[in-house]
Amino acid sequence: MTEIEKDTARMALTVPGKRRPSPLCEALVKDAERLRLKAYLPTRHDKWTVGWGETGPHIGPDTVWTEDYANASFSRRLRQFAQEVDHLLGDTPTTQAQFDALVSLAYNIGVKGLSSSTLLFRHKGGLTEAAAYQFRRWNKQAGKVLRGLVVRRWMERELYLTTDGETPSWYSTGEVIRPDYHPRMLP
Repeated sequence: MTEIEKDTARMALTVPGKRRPSPLCEALVKDAERLRLKAYLPTRHDKWTVGWGETGPHIGPDTVWTEDYANASFSRRLRQFAQEVDHLLGDTPTTQAQFDALVSLAYNIGVKGLSSSTLLFRHKGGLTEAAAYQFRRWNKQAGKVLRGLVVRRWMERELYLTTDGETPSWYSTGEVIRPDYHPRMLP
């Protein structure tokens, strides 16, 4: 069992106020975001993005980062998203895998998007399967389904449904094996 698998399996339920993203969460987000050291527009309807998916008013077409800076910024931002998701969850019973999937989703759609989502509402109501189904609904940008989001949501959903001690099918021998897009991944 790898260190990531051990860390992911160590707790049946996370402790409110002390939840932290596991290395598996970090691996999923990094796989989905992909490191870019020069700012780019992921799609024509997107914002300037650099590093591991960082956006904001300080990012523009001329922004260039070093890998060390991108990694430090990613670690800081992932911790920040985790703290905000932990706050949203309050004392809701949540497994490490569920927490990691929710942090990955929030990293992509924002904490505000997660906070008002049916997914979070169902999770907090203990409706695991109904909450898991909601991941599939977050697959569009500007009304258009994006294959990359379909695959990411499928991966997050599978992680969310993973029981402790198991790893999702897309994770093997310490690394993410990104599945190919398939129409069955759609709702």
